[in-house]
Amino acid sequence: MPKQFPDNATSTNPASEAFSPGKRPRIILDCDPGVDDAMAIIAAARWADLVGITTVAGNVELEYTTANACRMRELLGLDVEVHTGAGGPLVGAQEFAHEVHGATGLGSLVLPEPTRGADSDDAVGWLVETTRAEEGLHLVPIGPLTNVALALRADPGMVERVASITLMGGAALSVGNVTAAAEFNVYADPEAADEVFRSGAPLTMVGLNLTHQVRM
Repeated sequence: MPKQFPDNATSTNPASEAFSPGKRPRIILDCDPGVDDAMAIIAAARWADLVGITTVAGNVELEYTTANACRMRELLGLDVEVHTGAGGPLVGAQEFAHEVHGATGLGSLVLPEPTRGADSDDAVGWLVETTRAEEGLHLVPIGPLTNVALALRADPGMVERVASITLMGGAALSVGNVTAAAEFNVYADPEAADEVFRSGAPLTMVGLNLTHQVRM
């Protein structure tokens, strides 16, 4: 089971130590921008050593989440790669959140088209290769867990090489935001979430009880 943070909890797991004040953990951000994930890219650029970005369908379609990640990379002047990942869940049809994030993911915000596109369309392969090349990275998935589940299928040994997986998702300590029980990122690919939760990786789940306290 992943470690879950109560509303005011602290933790002694690798993620909480790495993300403590004054530390700059080396992270891979797996995301589906989305207004919230665009803000997360800004935060990661400011407070972490961002190794790379992988994208997944979720808040909006994959073409938009990838374009938005590339837009944010360019806006922030980041020298990192962006790799396109899964366009849908392991099983069934993709759920989107257009009513929250707008048709293309950034609401009414209009940013220029990025001059540099994704560096590959193989996020899963890049995740496996990168975690093999450097052990001790922190994986931060903040969208549906499809890419992470597929990477763990491709290389189960990845659970031993990453320092932590800190995911944004779940509603174990609060009501859901899609149904009474379900949070969107888990709801969008429950089979992937189940595989990641059962993988044996060092997991921390940051659920709605915390994310609903964040002001952007």
